[in-house]
Amino acid sequence: MEIGENCWIGAGTIILRGTKIEANSVVAAGSIVKGEFLSDFLILQRRTTEVRGW
Repeated sequence: MEIGENCWIGAGTIILRGTKIEANSVVAAGSIVKGEFLSDFLILQRRTTEVRGW
């Protein structure tokens, strides 16, 4: 697992093995995250949803 600088991880979030989250990203509370996410993403996950440029 790799988490970049200036990322916010919401309460109750589960980050699975092999996940990479680049800088300046936010993971919403209660999300289950797996995969690679570019910088400046808002990650809302029940089913991977990426919001770019929020």
